[in-house]
This record gives sequence, structure tokens and C-alpha cells, in this order.
Amino acid sequence: MKSIKIRPLTLSENLNLKVSSVKNIKFDNPEKAKAAIEKIMDFVSKSKDKGIIVAQTLRGQPAAVATNVTTKDGHTFQFPEPNPVLLYFKNACDHLAKSQDLLKELKAIEAIQHELQYHKFLEYFVEVTTGITFLVTSVESFINQHIPENIAYHSIKGKIWSKADIEWKDLKTKIKIIIPAIYNLHFLKTNEKEYSLILEVQDIRDRLVHLKTEHKENKTFYEEIIKCLLDFEPQKYVDAVFLYLNSLQANYIEEI
Repeated sequence: MKSIKIRPLTLSENLNLKVSSVKNIKFDNPEKAKAAIEKIMDFVSKSKDKGIIVAQTLRGQPAAVATNVTTKDGHTFQFPEPNPVLLYFKNACDHLAKSQDLLKELKAIEAIQHELQYHKFLEYFVEVTTGITFLVTSVESFINQHIPENIAYHSIKGKIWSKADIEWKDLKTKIKIIIPAIYNLHFLKTNEKEYSLILEVQDIRDRLVHLKTEHKENKTFYEEIIKCLLDFEPQKYVDAVFLYLNSLQANYIEEI
């Protein structure tokens, strides 16, 4: 699998804001600093609709736009807004890596030990299905993230699709038709193998989410999906998604 950097979503330097002045304030004790930050957080919470932007830095990284959230029980959180797509991809890699360790343990158990196999498969099922789900989610959310806000896409049938319309289209349509029209990225032509792998793992995800019975003569219902999961080779799918995301935006995902 891959280990990646989780960067904030929006860097201040990418906002193209005109800065009229900068004032650096140095506090001589932590209490004064805490009071000042709380005052700023309170001001921001009450002024969101006025376009107030707060930027914060993480150690060794440039300033990024911060989110400001107050929960229903009164707790306030303010920190650089993370990029959910990177978190989805990381979740996928973490769970799929763990699933492979569990699969090795499962294969080491002889069939005669059916109870041990059963419980180890349950552990494997949780990890591999979670990884598959997050892997496909990372592609879907990435594409939605890159659909321009004010787009008016003219479909083949003459209809005009807005961003909201496009976000509900299937993944194949987005990768094969919409993204090439917007960004001139023809991934199907340049990377047919990886394109097929992305659609393949999406199909597996869909079979898991929209679970359908597959009745067999031996009275089982899900043997085919169980076999699919036991035969699943995650690395090639992770690599395909990694390539696609970085093809549309260079260095979108950075490995550690």
C-alpha cells in the first residue's frame, strides 16, 4: 500500500488575496495568547457570512484556510481544513494493508478448523470491504471536487448540466466523458489498464453496497462475493487510483 501526506485543503497563497498590511503580535505568556485566540474564534464564528477568512499554519507547512465549527453542545473547533479526499485514500490504504495481513493469517488456517476460519474471515471482511469502499469514494469525491462551480456542460443529448447535475452522474461517465471535456485528460486512451481497474473496483464496491442474493443449489447466497473478496489484489487498484488522481492534478497525493 502507500503512505501519504495529509495536507490541508486550501493554502492561503492560492487564494490570490491582496494583503494591505501585516501585523505580528507577540505574547509574553500563554494565557494572553489563549485569550486572544478565543476572542478571534468567537469573532469568526459570528462573522462567517461576512467573508472572514482565518489562516493557520501547521509546523513546517504554509498557512492554510481554517475551518471554524461549534458543535451543538458548545465546543468550538478551529484548525486548518483537511482534504477529505486524502483522508479517504489514506483510510483505503490503511484498511487494505491490514486486510492483507489478515488474509495471510486466514490462509494459514486449515479448512478443518472451520470456526477459526470463520472468525478470521469476519475480521478480513471488515477491513477489505472498508478499504474498497474508501478507495472508490476517494475517486468519486476527487472528481466532484474538481468540477468547476459555475460549469454549464452541454451533454450529447443537448441538455445543460450544472455542477450539481454532474456530481450525480456515474463514475464511468465522469472519467470517460466529463473530465476529458473539462480538463482534456483522456485517461481511457492513455491508461486503459488503470481505467479498467478503477471501474472494476467500483463494480466490486457497488456489489457490496447494493448486496444482492446469488442463490445456489447448495443453499448459499453470497459465495461469489466471498470468493471475489478472497481473490482481491488491492495493490493494483490502489496504484490505478493513485495514478488517476495525480494525472488530473500533479502531486495531488504525495507519498511519504
